[in-house]
Amino acid sequence: MVGYEQYTVGEWTVMRIKDNYFPGNEIMDLADVFQNILDHGASRVAIRFPSGTYPYSRTISFLVRCVKQAKPGSVPLAIITPDKKFSDVLSSCGLLEKLSIYPSETMLPDSTG
Repeated sequence: MVGYEQYTVGEWTVMRIKDNYFPGNEIMDLADVFQNILDHGASRVAIRFPSGTYPYSRTISFLVRCVKQAKPGSVPLAIITPDKKFSDVLSSCGLLEKLSIYPSETMLPDSTG
C-alpha cells in the first residue's frame, strides 16, 4: 500500500501521500482511506502529494473517485502540490472545476476565506 499520514491543519484534514510513485493500482487503496476520513466527519479534506509527483492516469482516476466521494459542493476538496505540471494536468482534465489546488498547507483557506 502507498504510504500516507493523516493530520489536521486548521479546519482541514490533510492526507499526506508519502510516495510519488504508485506501482500497480496501489494508489486506489487510498480511496478507501479517503472515504474513511469522510465517514469520520471531515468537513474539508486536502490531499498532499510530494514534490516530483506526476499525475499519471492512476493518480487522475484516484482523484476523480475522491471528487465523487466528496460530493462536490458538500465537502471542499483541495490538492496540495508545489508542482505546476501537476496543476496543469489537473486543469486539462477539468478537475480544477471540482477541487482547488494550493502550493502549500499554509495557503489552505479557512471557512471565512
